[in-house]
Amino acid sequence: MIAVSNAVRENGIIRSAAPPNKYSVIPNAIDSSKFKADPSKRNPIGTINIVFMARVTYRKGVDLLISLIPRICKKYPKAYFIIGGNGDSEKELAFMVDKCQL
Repeated sequence: MIAVSNAVRENGIIRSAAPPNKYSVIPNAIDSSKFKADPSKRNPIGTINIVFMARVTYRKGVDLLISLIPRICKKYPKAYFIIGGNGDSEKELAFMVDKCQL
């Protein structure tokens, strides 16, 4: 059996009662050389940058993110969210951004 993380491996072992030696972990990979930061696009010093890069789906916890973003932005006006990904919850995310004027 192949898992994408150690946490998934451990969960699989517990749920399936399979011997641990039957599991391998092959993590998801990102080629960081393809993503270079552009310093000119950085937010001003003193800001808080929160990055979410994943499928925009319930399974990834986007429902929690959608409910927290307005509260975080209210408490920390210099917070910026950088969200990369697409998925089932894109419309809910866009609706929240529009509704809260973020």
